[in-house]
Amino acid sequence: MKMFPFFGFSGDDDDQDGLSPEELVAVITKMYLPASSASSADELISHADLVELVRSALPKAKAGAVFTKMTDMGFGSKTIEGTIYWLVLNA
Repeated sequence: MKMFPFFGFSGDDDDQDGLSPEELVAVITKMYLPASSASSADELISHADLVELVRSALPKAKAGAVFTKMTDMGFGSKTIEGTIYWLVLNA
């Protein structure tokens, strides 16, 4: 299933080449924690930038898996001019 191909989601995120969801959570939580609102966020980080940061530790991480895990972890997002931004607190 293809979701949002314009955001770089391949839809093939069930196959993470051995990448466990726990590894993804560990990498994300070392960098960021969920912000309760845009006004309380330390920063807004674009999804593309977040994926690149995650890939510096986990090169096989896919954009769709990062998106899914971020929403599962309770991170809020805002879409501004077609770009997804995550509301984050610096860890």
